Amino acid sequence: MKKAFLLLLTGWITGGLQYTYAQQRQYTMAEATNGLRQQLAPERLKQFEWIPGENAYTRVLSEKDNYVWIKVTLPAGKTDTLLTLARLNEQLFSSRPLRGIPPLQWISATNAWFAIGNTLYKGQLQNGRMLFSQWCELPEDAENVTVSPKGGQIAWTEKNNLFIRTAEGNVQAVTNDADINIVNGKSVHREEFGIDKGIFFSPKGDQLAFYRMDQRMVDDYPVIDWSVTPARNTNIKYPMAGGKSHEVTLGIYQPSTQKTIFLKTGGPADHYLTCVTWAPDQQSVYIALLNREQDHLWLNQYSAVTGELVKTLFEETDPKYVHPTHPLTFIPGTPDQFIWWSEKSGYNHLYLYNTKGEQLRQITAGNWVVNEITGFNTKKNEIIFTASKESPMEKHLYKTSYKQKTSDLTRLDKAAGWHDAQASEDGSYVLDAYSSGTTPYMAGITATNGKFEQNIITAADPLKDFLRPQIRQVTLKADDGTPLYGKLILPVNFDSHQNLPGDRIPV
Repeated sequence: MKKAFLLLLTGWITGGLQYTYAQQRQYTMAEATNGLRQQLAPERLKQFEWIPGENAYTRVLSEKDNYVWIKVTLPAGKTDTLLTLARLNEQLFSSRPLRGIPPLQWISATNAWFAIGNTLYKGQLQNGRMLFSQWCELPEDAENVTVSPKGGQIAWTEKNNLFIRTAEGNVQAVTNDADINIVNGKSVHREEFGIDKGIFFSPKGDQLAFYRMDQRMVDDYPVIDWSVTPARNTNIKYPMAGGKSHEVTLGIYQPSTQKTIFLKTGGPADHYLTCVTWAPDQQSVYIALLNREQDHLWLNQYSAVTGELVKTLFEETDPKYVHPTHPLTFIPGTPDQFIWWSEKSGYNHLYLYNTKGEQLRQITAGNWVVNEITGFNTKKNEIIFTASKESPMEKHLYKTSYKQKTSDLTRLDKAAGWHDAQASEDGSYVLDAYSSGTTPYMAGITATNGKFEQNIITAADPLKDFLRPQIRQVTLKADDGTPLYGKLILPVNFDSHQNLPGDRIPV
């Protein structure tokens, strides 16, 4: 069962903040249209990231006319400055200084990287300070840039072909398809079924899986650009219902041999390939095959060496449709067990399987859906996730055992609202960032054992001086009883006794 959301009355969007009292200021047109993305946006956490292998995190702060990248170690809260914008400009950009610290990503506890355009920079932690230097410069038309988990290799696409830069700095052409309608290393199937990329590095980062999509047989569909005079047509490939669809395969490239093998997925050429997952030992790759009718799924294991089918772990069918949207999530340190997402109960829930294809247990259950897996605490055999258990209008953070056959959920947050979370590598701590109808934004750290809390940001309300509409939550029911959730946004200073003739606004 899926929850539908209905907006009953459009108007100025207040970003989820609901107030019934009036203030003195009215919005200018600029504030009403772009204010919540610009000057009226609440303060938010900048560039938060857990450091690999440590119970410590980094974030960017603004100090006077400078930005700083700090490290905070838990639980003591010890703070160290790893980098300042002034120091970064001094190291690399003295001729054209940056105005802010670019998005930084950790590779390991001592290495990080960032990109400015198609130039990549790599940093090394030395004596408590991060020193950056230029790593490499990719071609001007490079897209879908992907850095391997260990940071040694980099893959990208140019037009319809895939390239890789090895740890030694050698550039290799993974594919060389002259026909523009054969596309490599990009997302496929119109980005359905959770697909949002086409490059998949192995866990060690030394092998590369990639999508190859042949769409030569797909009809052209015209897309008209009316913003120019005269209007301009661009044809795209779009598989219409009943027409021919594109054909997708998955390649495995080994940079050390510069050889590619393709998985022998067999079956109809126009089936869907999704949920691509490397096995922890890199000897095999798992793929969910879905028929074009989208009512029958096979979870298959293939050899990463030969491309041969190893086995079908299990199948899922449904009279209406099967909707896979997540890759397998292997239990850290347990390479023969993984989490599988499924809607077979009517709601999106988590199931524990082994690599023989046996369902060991259903981890979550109920008339609600799981939103994201946030992390694991393997010492306590716990999985940390977000879900809509309290209400379809809210999202909260939970933990539960993935070992016990029956296990209660423990909610890790306390406030009503919409919570987004990031767990530390060992699952001891979680970043909890949320907003609600009365809270513009709050972010803090919570220990998953419940013994530690640290507030990081409590954002001030940037709309407190404005005249704002009253918002009412409403719930209707569809013909089959499905609740439809919506908001009724009333005019500012609305008076139910002064409606215009014919108005029928519920009060």
